[in-house]
Amino acid sequence: MCPTDAISISGGTAVIGQGCIDCGLCISVCPIGLIRAASPAEITNQEWQEAAEEVGEEEQNGETSSGT
Repeated sequence: MCPTDAISISGGTAVIGQGCIDCGLCISVCPIGLIRAASPAEITNQEWQEAAEEVGEEEQNGETSSGT
């Protein structure tokens, strides 16, 4: 999905690393729509908390990032 392999999974959370070239491919393929183009200042703590909770719920239900 990422042409520069800039996305890794750490602790059940997707981490976008320094190799990101802002191509936007990850935005369109994210199965739960949590990736978006924004500067860190635009993302609120509430949004981060909601995203973390959703990922945690999926892990508890045995779901993976591929939707299986």
